[in-house]
Amino acid sequence: DVKGDAFEYFLKHSVTVGNDLGEYFTPRHIVRLVVELVDPAYGEKVYDPCCGTGGFLIAAFWHIAQKVKWTEETKQVLEEETIYGRELTGTAR
Repeated sequence: DVKGDAFEYFLKHSVTVGNDLGEYFTPRHIVRLVVELVDPAYGEKVYDPCCGTGGFLIAAFWHIAQKVKWTEETKQVLEEETIYGRELTGTAR
């Protein structure tokens, strides 16, 4: 998460105009809004086909985690059976 946060900070504060790095950055307030609107639930699968630094996936993970009792079973389901992402470049966390 630290490397992803650092990369997002760099993207947000990049002074280069016209670069294509911005395609990987979605402002956090937009991410939170989309996750709240979609409202993923425990037992559902979340897939981001263009995950970039994984901001949507991380937000969805914590959104779901806050709604369930945290046990070894729920932790395993969330970590191994819930969140999926793909990225064409090496920026994925």
